[in-house]
Amino acid sequence: MRFELTMICTAAMALTPAGCSPEPASGINDEVVAYEVDDDSMQTSLPEDTSSTGLGGTVLNADGSPIAGAFIQVECIGKPCPAIPDLGVLSNESGHFRWPLPQGRFRVVARFENDVSTPVEVRVLDAGTPPIELTLDSSTR
Repeated sequence: MRFELTMICTAAMALTPAGCSPEPASGINDEVVAYEVDDDSMQTSLPEDTSSTGLGGTVLNADGSPIAGAFIQVECIGKPCPAIPDLGVLSNESGHFRWPLPQGRFRVVARFENDVSTPVEVRVLDAGTPPIELTLDSSTR
């Protein structure tokens, strides 16, 4: 599978193949970065152990079918805002995703091609967070 995402770095960062780096840059730069993902490297189901801190769930289309390769992003909405370890995660061929996030309150959204899910607010806890469902809707573009 091939996925593309646009990375935007601020003037204080430089775009590198690994993402934004703290090296100074001359201005805002963005670039479409393509990633090749081997189907075998994608997780095939949610782990049964959901007691560790993190977030998991499923991405579906409007018909209820799972979406492989959806890009899941979070935005911190709580205070204090914990550091988020990744830009996002991808759903596997079954539409499942798992993201080891720190404790906190987040707004979660999934994107695939031109479709976007309705944002879902979640609280990630040490004691575990129930899986969420993100449904893509072409009207939320």
